[in-house]
Amino acid sequence: MGNGIAMRRQTVILTLLLIGSMLIPQAVLAWGQLSSVSLVSLVVELWPEYDRSSMLVIYRGRLADEVALPATVELRIPVEAGEPTAVAVADERGDLFNASYETEQVGDWLLIRATMDRPAFQIEYYAPLERRGDERRYTFTWPGDYPVQEMVLVFKEPLSATNVTLTPAFPEAAPGPEGVTVHQRQVGAMNAGESLQVTVAYRKPDDRLTVSAMPPPVQSEPVAGPASSASSSQRVSVRSIVGMALIGLAGALMIGGGIWWMRTQRTATAVASPSPKLQRGSRGRRRRVKASPRTAISDRGGGFCHQCGAPLAVEDRFCPRCGTRAKPLDQRVS
Repeated sequence: MGNGIAMRRQTVILTLLLIGSMLIPQAVLAWGQLSSVSLVSLVVELWPEYDRSSMLVIYRGRLADEVALPATVELRIPVEAGEPTAVAVADERGDLFNASYETEQVGDWLLIRATMDRPAFQIEYYAPLERRGDERRYTFTWPGDYPVQEMVLVFKEPLSATNVTLTPAFPEAAPGPEGVTVHQRQVGAMNAGESLQVTVAYRKPDDRLTVSAMPPPVQSEPVAGPASSASSSQRVSVRSIVGMALIGLAGALMIGGGIWWMRTQRTATAVASPSPKLQRGSRGRRRRVKASPRTAISDRGGGFCHQCGAPLAVEDRFCPRCGTRAKPLDQRVS
């Protein structure tokens, strides 16, 4: 009895050891993937009141070349921002594709755990602004999730903003496409665990969004080229005119041929059918045509049908009324 219990205990222990030995390499591999992630570049863009009355934060990052793909990337954003609006990877042309991810709240942060199968990625989220009358204020924090070889900060002024203050200062500034000023700061290398804060403050007398000032797309007009291009265009125009003329001629021939064929079919039907001619009335009802009264020979010049008495023309081979084959001209009823 005791030996049986001891054997079962040994079996359970061996089973647990076997399962543990299988899980440990997977755990080590997963930890290695997380700990080995590093960024060759990270651009953090801050766009207040761009298309929403909040702060749009954009991460444009690129994994280091030595990071094995697919890689699991974990980045933290403020919990008050809620779910990210975009988690994507980018191809060589810059086109974005959705990346699979999940989120988990960790204290005051929302952890984004994404699977990146390409080195370039983009993450976007909106964070609330502090408002006090016309004054706006926001503090961005980079928690230092990964080492970054080159970090750049970009701030796009909102529409009609004044008294813009950036701490630390952004020394570079240039006009943006929406007519607002874009500021930039080269941060440089950042170590893992090294945090960075940026405080933004400005005054804004209205609630207009920056996107409302974007100019409509301009349709480009053809630009006059050299003489050779002009003559080439003229040749193309001449070819187009000739082509249109040929198409019109072909259409006219087809229509004319169709009308001729329809008339031929009607004549053949009238000649071959022994019954009185049929037509369609104004409402589509088929009605018989009343036979015309007998006329003199001089009206048609070919005598009369020996079957129904209808007048015949000299060239008639069949009676136009009853379809009977006409007799030779010298044998017709006169």
